[in-house]
Amino acid sequence: MWKSLVHGRVMGNLTLAGPSVCLVTREGWIQAFDHKTGNIRWQFPCMKRLESAPLVTPQMLLVGTVEGELMAFAVTEKMASLV
Repeated sequence: MWKSLVHGRVMGNLTLAGPSVCLVTREGWIQAFDHKTGNIRWQFPCMKRLESAPLVTPQMLLVGTVEGELMAFAVTEKMASLV
């Protein structure tokens, strides 16, 4: 078992994608943790209030904002280990 700190309050469901657990926080962070160790794999501040689970595909990560926006991020080389 493990425990990791996140940047803010997790309001939505977690997403398991490959070896990572991906989450969003209400304070606007997208974070991915190694599902075995809890170590942070990557994180990104998108500066929007987030409350829904992220959707992860091999090409992109999508999140919905409280303000009614859909944001899509291209999966970078660093993020590629997510899927």
